[in-house]
Amino acid sequence: MLEAKELPPELSYLTVTDQPLPNDPPRSVWSNLRRLHAVLSVFSRTVGPIHVSSGYRSAEVNEAVGGVPTSLHRKGRAADIQLATPEKTREFFLALASDPSVLPGTISELILYVYGDTPSHLHVGIPEQGLAPQPVIRTKRFTA
Repeated sequence: MLEAKELPPELSYLTVTDQPLPNDPPRSVWSNLRRLHAVLSVFSRTVGPIHVSSGYRSAEVNEAVGGVPTSLHRKGRAADIQLATPEKTREFFLALASDPSVLPGTISELILYVYGDTPSHLHVGIPEQGLAPQPVIRTKRFTA
């Protein structure tokens, strides 16, 4: 079996960035991107289309957007998503947060970012392969 030299096309949306910097994920994170894609696909089937504003980040992109060096984005294990409206993003977060039993083994971080009173995006992180930690579920607020 030949090994792929490029990221499979169905995962390319997880590398989109508005930064004019290289953002090609190393092969070592491809399996994480596949697992993240599987989670986001379930979300999309549940709530309709989702927009990924940030997925994998190279070191340069992560630094440019103010990400921490230990960010799960660097490992291909996180995506920032938005639903059709800010309110739908909030409702989806509240639905997932109200029943954490649907998250074990699938989600390690679920963080709703709110600017002023408006939800901006939902950060979704997945655990390391084979681990099922208690998910971190919280809201991160920023003043306008």
